[in-house]
Amino acid sequence: MRTRALLLLCLAACQGPRQAVREEPAPAPAPAPAPAPAPAPPAALIGEDVAVEYRPQADGQALIEVASPAGARVEVREGDALLGRDSAPMAVKAEADHWYSVAARLPSGATREAKVQARAGEVASLRFTDVTSQGPKAMSHEAFKELV
Repeated sequence: MRTRALLLLCLAACQGPRQAVREEPAPAPAPAPAPAPAPAPPAALIGEDVAVEYRPQADGQALIEVASPAGARVEVREGDALLGRDSAPMAVKAEADHWYSVAARLPSGATREAKVQARAGEVASLRFTDVTSQGPKAMSHEAFKELV
């Protein structure tokens, strides 16, 4: 038994040089992809001829803006209270989470009305479409000759 223990000790001591295992550093985690900027929300249609778009306001105020058509006569009301009356483009200060009525007389003479909610720190930009009526057009010289 003693011989066996001695033999094991000799074998353990005489194993020779150990082979060094090269440790490779763990691969660095892949950088997280940069978050894509949020796409601008499309203009929401309020009615057939009215669109509203919300965008951030630098000073953190709530504003209602009528951007087009230029020259339209606009009134902005909260209930019965008149907040502003001017020609477009125009803007008025509003209170967040309040609903406002915006009435416009367009350059063509048509009238449009929309209800819009003011949001904290955002501009509610309204755009009214003004379809100008197609009045009578002059005939071409050739068409007139054919008619006569």
